[in-house]
Amino acid sequence: PRIRLPRQEEVFEVHWQSYGQRVFAAVLTSRRLMILNEQFDVVSSYTPHQEATPAIHSCLWAGPALLFTTRNAVCQLAWDGVVIRVAALDGAGEVSLLTVLNDRMVYVGPEANADSNARRSARARAIGLLQPLAMGWITYKERVDPALPLGTLLSE
Repeated sequence: PRIRLPRQEEVFEVHWQSYGQRVFAAVLTSRRLMILNEQFDVVSSYTPHQEATPAIHSCLWAGPALLFTTRNAVCQLAWDGVVIRVAALDGAGEVSLLTVLNDRMVYVGPEANADSNARRSARARAIGLLQPLAMGWITYKERVDPALPLGTLLSE
């Protein structure tokens, strides 16, 4: 299987995630963020509007939740295509997610109060993952696997 991208759309990041026998990829391109299934069919997609929405800088799976960063926020692309703001980010600039833990995320971005040639530094920020995880499982069940025993998953 393969996916055809429009001319001049470049792939920046690909992150794989599996659930049972299913495999999915989060693909960040120069134009959009997509969730693809094992046949490279688009399950969910988000294309930021150039003027109204900041560009996407990075993405990372946190269980069933696909998180991504913009200039000033961490958001989630749900399996049904809805974008949910998870947390605000201090400062401006390109921020890349490094990892997500139970109660915080670690990201790298420009140092505060520095010029355009500033060094980048790693920082941690407390976040709540309950809502993104719940929205991830609920929209996964609705969009991908209606037979999924959601009650069992949420209680584990």
